[in-house]
Amino acid sequence: MKKKRKMTPKGPTHVTHGNIFRDLGFTDAESEVYLIKARIHEAIVKHVEKMEYSRRQVERQLDEPQPRVSELMRGKIGNMSIERLLCYAQKLGLHAEVSLRKAA
Repeated sequence: MKKKRKMTPKGPTHVTHGNIFRDLGFTDAESEVYLIKARIHEAIVKHVEKMEYSRRQVERQLDEPQPRVSELMRGKIGNMSIERLLCYAQKLGLHAEVSLRKAA
């Protein structure tokens, strides 16, 4: 006897209102920090992929040991500061710009 598979939705199951971290219940301040860190991380990973760097090349460029590079590339950035992520971006040849605007 064949088991019936449970149907799962094919589209999005949650719609965010602009900041997923705020939607998850973080304070406004916390959610802004996490969003900025996520954007910096995303830029770093995209750059590494675009340049087709090996993990060893990233280790050398960042002057960091393999476990730290592995955490970075897998998105385990919870214990990394914005400053550290910006330093990594700079070492990889990326330039950061900051802009502030009045909250909605």
